Amino acid sequence: MGRGDVAAVANRVARALARDANREPLICSRFSRAALRDALESARDVAWVADGAQDLCGHLVGTVLEDRGGAKRAWVGPDGVSFDDPQTLDQLYRVARVRWNAMGAHEHLAWVFRDDLAPWVSLGFSRVHVRAARAIDASAPSWPRSYCVRPGTLGDLEVALALDALVEDGTSAPSTHEMNDEGCRREEWRELLSEPDVRHFVVERAGDPVAQIVSYPLGSLRGSFARTVHFSALAVEPSHRRRGVARALVETATASAHRDGFRYAEVAWRSANDGAQALWTTLGFRATYVRLQRHGDSS
Repeated sequence: MGRGDVAAVANRVARALARDANREPLICSRFSRAALRDALESARDVAWVADGAQDLCGHLVGTVLEDRGGAKRAWVGPDGVSFDDPQTLDQLYRVARVRWNAMGAHEHLAWVFRDDLAPWVSLGFSRVHVRAARAIDASAPSWPRSYCVRPGTLGDLEVALALDALVEDGTSAPSTHEMNDEGCRREEWRELLSEPDVRHFVVERAGDPVAQIVSYPLGSLRGSFARTVHFSALAVEPSHRRRGVARALVETATASAHRDGFRYAEVAWRSANDGAQALWTTLGFRATYVRLQRHGDSS
């Protein structure tokens, strides 16, 4: 991507986000064009454009990130791609894929609007996670008898790890703190529970912890509204499911977030987790974006 393409790409991003927001009001189309132009300027070596007859007909930008274990992945956000037809996406990805692989990023991930998956699937991408949102209010939760909820503390680290293991088994909504190594997973939970903006809610029955959820400010994320809270690590012990515990817990976290000034909430779940999809949908969340994945060495 040349320096002269930056403004045109920013315009394409604005049109794409406006189109997505028109189809799904829980997507925010507002963003700083100046900040995007600055980001594009600094990423021109990993950004590509496709020329049409008179103007650009597509762009692709991927950020290569390295995790704690040293694995590199190429990420494409909602503002990282636009194309006028599937052939343009194919052309852009073929070029980008070679560069990402050369950089050691053999896993390629893209957040794509929920209704626009087909061109990506045809390139060999598969669904991994769903991102969903809803507006929140201060409605009071209705707790089933004999259950109570309390704030979690750093002293609940073992409780958090035990309940999070249910998430790792794929029996609930996914934690955003998944780590294969137990030591790394423990340290990440320790850091999470030490953060002042994190809220950890623990449900007990007869003094025994049976469920949890974590919430924290989402921060700046393309396609998301300001004052959005993220819910993560929702887990309920199997013997306490289907009793209204998860609903009451989410409503408690929602009311708390509303008191703290948040007006929207977002969650994510594994695409293959039908139970999580059913739960979050019942609680009023609607899918906005889907995270797709492809291994770059695939033919």
